[in-house]
This record gives sequence, structure tokens and C-alpha cells, in this order.
Amino acid sequence: MERVDLLSDIWLGKGMVLVKRPDLGLWPEVQALENCIQDKEWHAEGNVLIHTDMVLDETNSLMKGLSKHEAGVLRLSALLHDIEKPNTTQYDETIGHVIAPKHERWGGVTSRYMLHDLGISPFNRRLVSQLVATHHLVKRAVKVCDTPDGGVFLDRLAERVNTKLLYLLELADMRGRICKDQDKQIEIVELFKMLCEERDVFGKKPTPWISTEDVKAIPFVNPKVAEWCIHEVHRRRLLGSMKNVYQARAFCWEHAKDIYEPTEVFITIGPSGSGKSSHIEQYHDSHVIISTDSIRKELYGDEAAYGKQYSGAIPASLERLREQLRKGWNTHGSKVVYDATNVFYDHRKKILDLCYSYNAYVKLLVFDIPKEELKHRNQQRDRQVLDYVIDSQCAKFEWPAPEEAHDLIVIDSI
Repeated sequence: MERVDLLSDIWLGKGMVLVKRPDLGLWPEVQALENCIQDKEWHAEGNVLIHTDMVLDETNSLMKGLSKHEAGVLRLSALLHDIEKPNTTQYDETIGHVIAPKHERWGGVTSRYMLHDLGISPFNRRLVSQLVATHHLVKRAVKVCDTPDGGVFLDRLAERVNTKLLYLLELADMRGRICKDQDKQIEIVELFKMLCEERDVFGKKPTPWISTEDVKAIPFVNPKVAEWCIHEVHRRRLLGSMKNVYQARAFCWEHAKDIYEPTEVFITIGPSGSGKSSHIEQYHDSHVIISTDSIRKELYGDEAAYGKQYSGAIPASLERLREQLRKGWNTHGSKVVYDATNVFYDHRKKILDLCYSYNAYVKLLVFDIPKEELKHRNQQRDRQVLDYVIDSQCAKFEWPAPEEAHDLIVIDSI
């Protein structure tokens, strides 16, 4: 298949169904859908490939008013929305149904790497992968809408993904199946759209409570503190720990007289071979560097000392980070880099929680590099890892959510 740069060039022909596409052989992950069963009550149409084809057909009737770019994103998202079902499908004896737990979550990871092969731009492949990873959250948003955190959940989702395209994807998903409660499921999706419109987050991100213009009216002594406040207010809003604009303004006034700058922590995220260390050496050489590889070499004599018997490197690295954070805010604002793969959310959460307990200014350095390029770079390094290690890290590479950090810096050039 010819490589493309624009999503609008991909599979937009009316009536072009999946099973007739000559390029299917290039997608073994898509071929695997044909052998993946689904629960007969929820998917009476048959296997996952049949369902995917039906969902793609439904997108044809949902493209009115979309740009060619949006239409292409929707089509690709529909194609890949269940891409991880073959690896997650199981029969649950407790409920008596075939289920595919977390297929959306891991589908977001898989689809991002698959789209590298098509030459899709970094921005667009991340957009598609986020739609794949979050399409199940439409029902969740409706379920929690009457709870105290219902509005926060919508804000957080809208910050992460285009809710208009998410609505259309889930609508196609519900229409493109055969089940007894289809009308009810479609009604839930329509309710999601209504809730987004009421909160003014349909197809757009939530409007920030505090902007750079707002802080001009607040007499901040240190502009770096003002910058931190803007980001910290928004982060707390997405977490639900800050409830309204009045609390946001009060928070800014509370810190307006602060002379000292917050500790700035850069946290790397990326598989082996991403170029993390080279990037740090070039752009952050003057910072305090906390490297888990260096600590492994210090403790065990080998940077590649992995396994339970070498598990002391992570606690040691966190303690060294804590030492830097304890120094607190200072005139010039100390700068720290925490260098590790951090591709799995559950692992980096420990680092983030520690940083926020000291009111640090957190920036994520996210390395989004094609898998084959990672392996090529790995071969050029003095210390190499096996290919299966890179494959494993890529399979676990969960894209960071907006509320994880104050700023997200993506490095995707190769």
C-alpha cells in the first residue's frame, strides 16, 4: 500500500467495505479479528471482523458536516477500535458471557504503533489511538453523570480526546451490531452528546478557569510561579480536587507573593532506544539527573541488572528524587530529570504522586518513535537490549493523560 501523509486519503470511498480491501494482507492484526468470537447476546452478528465491517459501513452515514480530515480519523478509529479483542477475549464463567476486558486500553497502544507503518503523522496517529482507547468511556460518562464527579469526568475526557468524534465512533459501534438492547445503547450514546453540549465540551476542550490574561490582573512577584499556577489549577480541576473558578483565583492569589520558583521535574517516557539519554545530554545537561540505569550500575555493577534480585534501583531512584524535592522551592528553581522508561502508567504514577506531594512543576518528555526505529537505534548503542524487551515496552506504552502533568513535550522526530 502506498504510504500517505493525510488521513483524508484513506478508505473514504462510499460503500468500500473491509472484507473487499486488497490491503488486508498488510494487517495481520485485522485479519486476526475474523477468528475472534463475540458474545452472542451482545454481538449476534458474529465475529469481530464482521462487527468491524458493519461499524465501518455505519460511518458512511455519519460523515455529514465532517471535514475530510475528521472523516479519515473516524474511519481509521472504526477500523481499529476492537483491534486488541483477539488478545483479550475470554469467557467469564461468573457472568456467563464472552468478554474482552481492557481491549480498548491496549487497543490504544497497538493502534498507535500500527499507524506508524502507514506514514500517518504523529499528531493524527495519537488522535486515532486516543479514540480507540476511550470509546468505552462514553457509557461510563453517562453512568456517572449524576454523581458529584460526573462533570469532572466529562472535562477530563474532553481534555483527552475530541468528544464529537468519540460520540460518532461509539454511535457507529452501537449501530454496527445486532443485539436486543440496541435502541437502549444508542439512546445512551445520544445522551452522552447532550451532556457534552450542556457542559460546552462537545468537540472541544474545557475552557480554562485561569488564563495568561487572567493572571495579569494578579500581582505575581515571580512569573514562573504564575505559569505554574495556571497549569496546577487546570490539573487540579481535571482531578476534581478544585471545584470552581473562585477556588482557582484564590489559589493564584495565595501564591502571588511567592518569591521562589517551584522545583521543575522532567520525567522521561519511552521504550529503550528512544534517545532519552541523548536528548537529556543535549538539552538538560545542567540539570540534576536521576537515572535508573545509572543507579543499577552503581548498586549492582550492571545497567541491565533487571529482575527481582535487582529491584532496589527503583526505590533508590525515588529516594534521590525525594532528596531533591525536599530542598523545596528556591530563587532559581532547581531542575531535575528522572530518566527511565516509565511507559506503564501504574509505574510512573508513583513518581508523579511524589512530585505533587512537594508541589513540583512536572513536565513529561514523551518519546513517540516507531518500533523499527527503536530497534535500529538499539543496535547502535553500546548497551543493547533484546528485541523482545522493546516489543514488550511498546506493548505497555500507555500515552499519558492530560491530568498526569503540567506539560507534555513530545519528541517524535527520527
